[in-house]
Amino acid sequence: MPDGRRLGRPPATSSQETRSRILDAARHCFARNGYEATTNRQLADAAGLTTGAIYHYFGSKVDLYIETHSQVQALVYERFERAVEAAAPTFVARLTAVLDEALALNHEDPTLAEFLVAVRTDMSRHDELGVDPRLAVARRESFFADLVDLGISTGELSASDRDVTRDVIVAMLMGLVSASSGDPETHARAIGGMKRLLAGSLVGAPSSAA
Repeated sequence: MPDGRRLGRPPATSSQETRSRILDAARHCFARNGYEATTNRQLADAAGLTTGAIYHYFGSKVDLYIETHSQVQALVYERFERAVEAAAPTFVARLTAVLDEALALNHEDPTLAEFLVAVRTDMSRHDELGVDPRLAVARRESFFADLVDLGISTGELSASDRDVTRDVIVAMLMGLVSASSGDPETHARAIGGMKRLLAGSLVGAPSSAA
C-alpha cells in the first residue's frame, strides 16, 4: 500500500477485490520463487495485507496455490475461447488466433506463463500439490480436442490423426511457455515461426543452387 500500512480483515464490501488482490500477489510470488520458497510474509507484503487477512480467505498456502492455478487456467482459456469465437471457423484460422492471443497475454502479464512453468516443477516436488485433482487440466484437453475436431470437420485434418494432432499442439504450446516465457523477443519469434508452420511457409524443399 502507498503509505506502508497493511490491512487486516477487510469489510464484506471489499471481499472480492481483496481476494483478487491476494491471488494476483500470489501468482507473482509463486512465479518468481516457487511454492516452497514463497513465505507467508512475502505473500502478505505483496498483497499489502496482514498474514491473518490472507488466511481469512485461504485456509493454507496449498489452498492459495491451487486457487491461483485455477484462476490462471480460467483467465487463459477464457481469452483463448473468445479469440477462437472471433476467428474464421477453420482449424488454421482458430489455432492462429490462439497463438496471437498467447502472444498478447505474455505481453500483458508475463507472470501468467512464468507461473505455469513453476507449476510443473512444484507439482513434481510436492505431493500435496501433485495429487490434488483441482490441478487437473481437463479444460485444456477439452479446448484443443474441440479445435482438432473442427479441423476434421472442415477437411483440414484427417480423423486418423486426431490424437496425434492434439498432442502436437499441446506439446508446442507447453514448450513455448517453458522455453520463452521470460524472454518476450524469443516468445514472439517462436509464435511467428509456429504461424509460418501452419501457413506452410517455414518448411519447404531447399532451393537448388543456381
